[in-house]
Amino acid sequence: MNRFSPALVARPRSSSPSPKPCQGPRKKVEDERQARWPRHVLRGVLSLSLGFALLVVPASAQQPSLGVKLSKFNVPVYYEPPHQTQLRWLLKGAQATPQTNGTMLVEEVTLEEFQAAGAREMLIETPDCLFSYATREASSARPLKMLLQEGRFALEGEGFLWRQTNALLVISNRVRTTVRGGWLESTSSREAQAEAPALGDVRILADQFIYDGKTTQAVYRGSVRVTATNLSLACEALTFRLPTSGVGAVDRLVAEQRVAIDYGELHATGEQAVFSPGDGMIQLTGQAQWQAQAREGRGDELLLNSTTTTLQVNGSAKLKLPISGTGFLPQEAAVAQTADATDRFVTITSERYEIQTSRASFTGGVEAVERAGNVTRARLTCSSLVAMFGGSNQVQQLVAEQRVVIEQGERRLAGEQARYDGASGVAELTGQPTWRDGDRSGRGEVLLANLQRSHFIVRGDASLTLPRAEAGSLLNALAIRPDEPAVAKPIAHSGAADGPPTLITCNEYELSPEAVAFRGRVRAEDTQMRLTCDTLTVKLSPGGTNVVGITADQNVVMSLIETNGQVTTATCAQAVYAAADEVLELLGQPLVRRSDGSSFTAPVVKLNRATGTVSALGKARAVWLTPGNETNSPVLPFDRKPNMRKKRTPTP
Repeated sequence: MNRFSPALVARPRSSSPSPKPCQGPRKKVEDERQARWPRHVLRGVLSLSLGFALLVVPASAQQPSLGVKLSKFNVPVYYEPPHQTQLRWLLKGAQATPQTNGTMLVEEVTLEEFQAAGAREMLIETPDCLFSYATREASSARPLKMLLQEGRFALEGEGFLWRQTNALLVISNRVRTTVRGGWLESTSSREAQAEAPALGDVRILADQFIYDGKTTQAVYRGSVRVTATNLSLACEALTFRLPTSGVGAVDRLVAEQRVAIDYGELHATGEQAVFSPGDGMIQLTGQAQWQAQAREGRGDELLLNSTTTTLQVNGSAKLKLPISGTGFLPQEAAVAQTADATDRFVTITSERYEIQTSRASFTGGVEAVERAGNVTRARLTCSSLVAMFGGSNQVQQLVAEQRVVIEQGERRLAGEQARYDGASGVAELTGQPTWRDGDRSGRGEVLLANLQRSHFIVRGDASLTLPRAEAGSLLNALAIRPDEPAVAKPIAHSGAADGPPTLITCNEYELSPEAVAFRGRVRAEDTQMRLTCDTLTVKLSPGGTNVVGITADQNVVMSLIETNGQVTTATCAQAVYAAADEVLELLGQPLVRRSDGSSFTAPVVKLNRATGTVSALGKARAVWLTPGNETNSPVLPFDRKPNMRKKRTPTP
């Protein structure tokens, strides 16, 4: 049990002196203790301590008579053995007046708490209060000032209730608190620091303050506002536990109901925030949202590391940011300056993401959609994404991993990894990459795509698939069309197909609006032709709508399937096709063989697709086989009139 003085030490005011009672050694010690502990004036003090709950007034103390004012009102409380001579609490008043309801009106009240070693831990000051012997409560509508831990925690307020039985303190109005040095461990403990707030201090404003002395838990309620260096907080309730010493750190704060946090340029809102000053982490939950400059986002949980200025968003995470220049995702040239172009932004959703000033990483079901107004410009899906930003949220680099798909209109790129360089506009895909542009598609080991310029490079076991309708005007221009008029066909993008597609394989190829170049072991095959060579180049008209010319170089072998099912094979060093006059020219010792064994060779062989005629330059030589015993004149390959029996004379 706490050790108390045997009775209240007070003197009634009277005009005539009263006899002095016998004063023994105990009385002398008592007077010496009071002289040892002078009264201190408090300035702007927060008194929050477990010891406050230990102040007890003995129930057996007798209350003075009504109308008698007592001076030097003292209630001392001592430590238990072995510190029984050390004061733990001392309640003092300049004077006290008994009231009709059994309470005492104590004026100029001070309350001090002392450590076992004798140092003062807490100091309280209030002009007056009502003190009840029966309920052991003190209450007042007057201001209160408190100082704790040598001035580190300071509090002021108006109207309070203190209940000794459960160590409860309630301050009901205009609560103002200063935490010297902030939430972390204090570097100085001088009481003189309470004179004025300094840089690094924390200030708390609230309507009400509740303190549980048994658990050292402090609760602020009603329009709570917290201001610290680079950080401000607004909420309806703030809870934390006080450290047990003046140099301890407040390890955890919980803010609830309509929480708003401002840290530098970041503004975040939610329903609950947990702040850990030791590691600088702030956790925000309950429909959490944030904004920073022009960026904004939301998620189930926001984690802000105030030390590293890193923001992590977990659960149904979303990020929205405006874009400028060429855009965030690989796509065609920048949007024209229209009304929609002024409202360009990208929205990224994922399971979680982490964002810093110039870097953001996303994981789990990532989808990035770029829009101009209400129009979707491009879309990216993957399992993880890392983005590096420059000024005005301009993307410098994107790195996407696992099941990567990039889409823009009819264009689609896919692979396991993708790296996009914003400056060059080139996206590099690996991991069995594929691409599609309308009816055209391809694959390889490495895909380099510049969608701004409609430029593709595919390397390593590369292939290109063309629809049958397109093949007729592109590579089938090398074949004879005996039953078709000589009309150039545009490249089709409708998706309609007349038959099996044309497949072209090679070591690598390059596709652009002006040309298509295939290099290394080129092989093209469709229902009418098979072509092999070392390089194959197809020149296109502006916009890629028509074939201008085709050139096959080195080790050229063409197998042409005629309408009667026979196969004609032509070999040469180079084959050149000019779409304007539909003439195919074979150069470099060309040799033409038919399936019946007939052959034809000359220094230069020309085949006119429009007329079906064959002509030769230089000395020509031909071999024809006559089936059976019939005497047949030779028939040239590609001759549209197989019944002709007169040999044509090669044109010099």
